[in-house]
Amino acid sequence: MAALAACSDPSDTVTSDSTTQPTETSAATNAIDLRDACFSPIVVQTDWYPQAEHGGIYELLGSDYVVDATRGATTGSLVFQGVDTGVDLEIRAGGPFIESPVVTEMFLDGGIM
Repeated sequence: MAALAACSDPSDTVTSDSTTQPTETSAATNAIDLRDACFSPIVVQTDWYPQAEHGGIYELLGSDYVVDATRGATTGSLVFQGVDTGVDLEIRAGGPFIESPVVTEMFLDGGIM
C-alpha cells in the first residue's frame, strides 16, 4: 500500500457526486473468519531469533499469546486490524535456535508456511 501511495500524484483529487454521509462500521461487521480456509495454527518459521524485522508477523498475534522458550515458539490468536480471525498463529524462532537451515525445517515439517 505504501508503495502505491508513493507512486500517486499529489495533485490528483477524488470527487464524489454522492450526497450521502459515510457510515461507520464496527469491527464485528468486518470480521474475518478464516477457520474454513486455513489450518490452525498457521505456522511461520523465521530465519533468526525474534528481531525487529519480524515485527509485522508478531503484530498479527492477539493479546492471548504464549511464549514457549523451550520450543522457541510464540503462539496466539491470529488478529487482523484488531479482529480475531478464528485461527491461531505460531511463530517459531530460527537461526542458531533450530541449528539447521530454515529450508530443512520446512521440508521436515509440512505444517510450516
